[in-house]
Amino acid sequence: MVPTVPWIRPSEYMIIRLEAFKHVSLQVFTHEGLKGAAGLVDSKHDKPDNDLSFIEFLFAKNYFLAQLELTKWPARVIDAFHRFFFYIETHEL
Repeated sequence: MVPTVPWIRPSEYMIIRLEAFKHVSLQVFTHEGLKGAAGLVDSKHDKPDNDLSFIEFLFAKNYFLAQLELTKWPARVIDAFHRFFFYIETHEL
């Protein structure tokens, strides 16, 4: 059985930002970002989303979507993100 809740959480600061509907970079949800969650409060260490490898992107978007569900974002917004990421993943480029 695949767990539906991430076992590694981003920093509490990032969770609070999500709860307030503030921008959080996908880098926070990569392997590197989750391992060093406490150190990513400072935005100068933030990696722009477009600099993520495709593998990093795929991993991060899954954690991001799971965290949106945990922070009780509206279902229609989460669905919109699912569609957005689907179009990115299936784009010919």
